[in-house]
This record gives sequence, structure tokens and C-alpha cells, in this order.
Amino acid sequence: NNIIKLMAFKNWFNNKKYNHIRLVSSNEQLAKAMQLLSTDLSISFKWEKVEKKIDRISIIRQIYNKLPFTIRPILWLVRYLFFRWPLKGVGLDEWRKTPSKITFVSKLSNLVPKSIKKGEFESRLWTSLPNMLKDRTTNWLHLYISSSELPNAKTARDIIKKFNKTYDGVQVHTTLDSFLSMERIYVVLKYYYKLKSKQKFLQSFLEITAGIYWPLLAKDYKDSMSGNVAISNLLDLSLFESAMSVLPFQEKGVYLQEKQGWECALIHHWHLNHGNKLIGWSHTTSQFWNLRYYFDSRVYNSNYGLNIPLPDYFAVSSKTTKTAFIDAGYQTHKIKEVEALRYLYLNSNRELSSSSKKSKNSILILGDYLRQNTDMLMGLVNEAEGLIKRKNNFIVKPHPSCSIDSDDYPELDLFVTNNEIQSLLDQCVFAISSNVSGAAIECYCAGTPVINVLNPESLNLSPLRGNEDVIFVSSAEELSRVLNNSDKIKISDKQDKDYFYSDPTLPKWKELLLSSNNQLELDIYK
Repeated sequence: NNIIKLMAFKNWFNNKKYNHIRLVSSNEQLAKAMQLLSTDLSISFKWEKVEKKIDRISIIRQIYNKLPFTIRPILWLVRYLFFRWPLKGVGLDEWRKTPSKITFVSKLSNLVPKSIKKGEFESRLWTSLPNMLKDRTTNWLHLYISSSELPNAKTARDIIKKFNKTYDGVQVHTTLDSFLSMERIYVVLKYYYKLKSKQKFLQSFLEITAGIYWPLLAKDYKDSMSGNVAISNLLDLSLFESAMSVLPFQEKGVYLQEKQGWECALIHHWHLNHGNKLIGWSHTTSQFWNLRYYFDSRVYNSNYGLNIPLPDYFAVSSKTTKTAFIDAGYQTHKIKEVEALRYLYLNSNRELSSSSKKSKNSILILGDYLRQNTDMLMGLVNEAEGLIKRKNNFIVKPHPSCSIDSDDYPELDLFVTNNEIQSLLDQCVFAISSNVSGAAIECYCAGTPVINVLNPESLNLSPLRGNEDVIFVSSAEELSRVLNNSDKIKISDKQDKDYFYSDPTLPKWKELLLSSNNQLELDIYK
């Protein structure tokens, strides 16, 4: 955020005739960057430091923060192994012997609780796709994430065993942590010290290239080269090396593309072991400022050497994402349209009449995955409530990774629920969300008016950015004005039309996964 703001500030400043910059901030990195900018511009600079609000942290965290930086990654690894070791070996026999030629790599989250109890694999991310492939054997490599359904590695281990027993070879399930071993740990440590040895050498080049922006990059660079991020990424690299090398040759692979570090590890070892038919699926909406998805356009041209790892195809579930990728330089013939699996239910929600929604008086609040965004959102609603003329009741759906306690907001009439959004939409007049939440798009496509709350400290990451029929607010006063005039909010005729590819018979997925491999190879070599 600050790098892009500083770029804009520098561009604006070039046309002005000021001779002094005064920065009032608690951000030391920003102050250093502004000092470098001032030096470049040959003007004076003064930093007025504001005391930063310090969050209360546990004694253990305080002790950890005082440890030498080089020790922390090793402690992170020890802790990780302690909690994930129960998954070691689960599903490996089935993985090594699988007859399947199609592999899916996904997060072990968003599972349907009632299906978990039955030992059945039902995912809100993949919805009806496994059923579409019920006549074919498939492999599923899961990345375990702690959740209310699977709070620890032991419960994850038990459910993987149940999945394999239930499907008896038709679906083969394992986890990335199943490949943990002493050999893998040795490889991680070897990689780590090799990477760390390059840190100063690379930094000297990056500092020169980054210029005034280096102070804002330095911490991330250090963590990526020798911190917890580094050892986490290297662990993924080592585990994917093992997972892909023992897997029988695969004709096709599909993974959830969110531009996380582990994806590079998967892509690299997939191409080493299984050729060139790997599909990265952008399963949700794209965000204008989510720069992880965008690179120099030359990266997408295979004629350049040493490219970053990329999948062979980019599967997209909306025209918006397809257009964004093409504009960014993605090769058109490598972009494949597929149905938005997690949003297929919107077909039935579109049948809800606007009058049925108008008869309700609840407001849906969608929590964010980041604590700071959730706290800001709830604080704004709490402040706005005192400025609203009528009493409102709020249905709050927290993000799975960020809980919301109604006791923290006694002034608000809150009902906190983990029910699916589709079951809540017909109870609400409109929805309020942070500008980062992808859940807002579900409300939008279901025909529910959406209010996006902007964080003044960050860029507008809303997937609904640029839509004229979406309301954006950044203060309690603005929000209260909207709520006081909620009866004037109208649903656009275009709001719920054709945002996603949503044919429930999944013809696009069938064409992609069940078409001949020869056609895929022709596409790749266009």
C-alpha cells in the first residue's frame, strides 16, 4: 500500500515547487523512504514521529520476539513439525498406487460438516465437480488448514482415512504434510542455509534497483530469504518434491490459484515429473490491486529464460477475470473458461424476488479474514448505529479464520452465525462488507445491494471496484446516511446477470478435464 502511495506522491510532487516535506507518522520504514525521496529531490525533510499503538501480546510472543532472528525460523519449523506430525504417512500407500491420471491440489478447508461425519468428501470450493467425475478415479492432495471442523492434525488425519475408506480407490486422498520425514527436514535445512548464504549478495542489487522504495521492502525481503516465510516456502518445496516424484505419471492437474508461495513449488515439481498439463484455477474473483496475479508481460513468453513458475493453463470463472488476465499480458489461448463452482447456487438465488427481500429488516455483515479489517468494519458499524434514526438488527457471518464475539458490541443487536451466505441472503435488506472480502460478490450476484467499507490506510481491493451500483463508504457518517436512506437503494437490472459462468451441468469443466490430451498439447504449442 505505502509503495504505491509513495509512487503516486512522487509523481504528484514532480510538478510542484515545494522545498520541504514534513511527515507525521509512526511508520519508521515510510520515514526512511521519504528521507531518500527528499534527498533525490534535494529538498529538506522532517519526520514527526507519532507514538504507535502497541497491541498487547502474550508473554511467549514477547520472549520469541526478543530471540535472535536466525533462531526464530528453526523454532517455527520445530513447532510446525510438532503439530503436523500426526499427518505423516496418511494416504501415502493409496497415493503411490493410484490408477488415476487426474490430480487436484486444494486446501483442506470449507468442508461440509454433515458430510465429514459420514466420511464423505464434500467441499464448498469444488461443490459438484467430484460428482461429475464419479466415473473416473481422481487424486486429491490437500493442504491442511486448521478450522472449526478440523481443529488439529489428528482430526485431519482421521478424515483423510475415512475418505479413502469411503471411496475405496475411486478418490485417493492425502495431504502435503503426509510426506513429512527426517529426510525432508534435512533437505529443508540444506536449502535454508544455501538460500541464506545468498541474502547479502542479492540484497546489494535489490537495494540499488528499488531505490527509495527499499525501506518498505527490506523487512519482507529479510523474512523471505532467512525468516519464517523462507523456511515455510522451502518446506513446501521439499514436500512437493516428494509428493510429485512418487505419484504415478499424471495426464492433468488442477490447483487452486491464489498466487501463494506453495504454488511455485507445485508447478516446478509437476513439470519435472508430469509434463505440461497443469491448470491453475482462479476459483474466486480477481482484485484490481492484487498484484500477485500480474507480472511483466515478458514473463508469459516462454522464449525468455529463467521465468517464474507458471501453470500451462489459467482457468477463469468470470468474464471480468478473463479480461483482466488478457489485459495483463496472459496468452489468450492458455486461458480456459470454467464454471464458478462455489457460486453455482446463485442460479437459484436469482429467483428470489426483490419484494421478498424488501419485507425483511435485517442487515448482513460479512467478516474479513484479517483481524484489523474485521475490527475496523465492526467498529464503523458500531459508531454508525448511534447516528441511525431507526433500530437495526444485524446478522453477522464471520470469516472462518477470524471470529466475531457479539459481547464485544453490546450496543448492537447482533446475531452471529456460521451458516452459508446463500441461506442468509433472503433474510437481509442489504449486505455490509470490508473492501477485501470476496463474499461481497456473492451478495452482489444474488441481487442484494452491497455496501463496501473502505479502509483509509489501504487500497481499494474490492472485487466490485468500479461498479456504479455498489456503495462505498469510509466513515461512520457516510454509513449512517446510507442506512437512514436504505429504502431508496435499488437493485440494478444488471447487478445479478452473468457475472460468473454458472451452468450447473458444468459443460466447460467437462471440456477441459475430459477432452483429449492431444487437443491440450495443440493449445500449449500455439
